Order: sequence, then structure tokens, then C-alpha cells
Amino acid sequence: PRWDYCDVPECEGCLKKGDTTGAGYRGTLAVTQSGHKCQKWTSQSPNAHSRTAENYPNFGLEENYCRNPDGASGPWCYNSEGKVPRWDYCDVPECEGCLKKGDTTGAGYRGTLAVTQSGHKCQK
Repeated sequence: PRWDYCDVPECEGCLKKGDTTGAGYRGTLAVTQSGHKCQKWTSQSPNAHSRTAENYPNFGLEENYCRNPDGASGPWCYNSEGKVPRWDYCDVPECEGCLKKGDTTGAGYRGTLAVTQSGHKCQK
């Protein structure tokens, strides 16, 4: 064929370019950068806190996923394994080579995929 579509994956589980604080992150990473399993946001043990879905309704405080509900410098969570450290940042990778959610035309895509959905190599 003269042209064909590409199967560009939707961004998931990564920080969107331009989201410098990770406030929009809604992936499922649940381990801190130091390797501690995250505490559920609904749990007050071992670390009591006020960062709940009721107090921060628009920040996706679900399960024990890393989030940034309060303007910290990146996604973080409370440590479910003890009180030291009480909380820590999560090492969420930056999105690369994928479509932002809702981008149905691919107009914002800036990745390097060079094969069409039918397996043809793209022309340079």
C-alpha cells in the first residue's frame, strides 16, 4: 500500500512529558525508589496521615499506588513496611514513544516507531 497506519501504544504507567511533579500520574507503580512496598492510601498503619481520597479527591489515591496529591517534587507513597522512612519518592519513568490518553489522531506523537501496523517499514 501507498500508506498505512502505525500501532502507536497509549502511554500508561509513566510520567507524561511536561508533568514535572507527577501530579497527573495514574499508573500502578507501588514501590518506592528505595524498594519499600507502598502503604494503601486507605490505611493509617503503620503511618497515620491525612492524604486520603476524601481529602484529595482528584489525585487518584487508589490502592497503594505512587501519587503526588500535595505538590511534592514527584510521585511518592507511604512506606508499608515501617516508619523509617515514613514516605519516599517513587522512580516513575518518563513516557516516551507513546500517545497521550485521548490523542485519537496522533498529532502529539513524537516517538520513533518506524513500522506500520501491517509490518511495512516506513519511508525516510
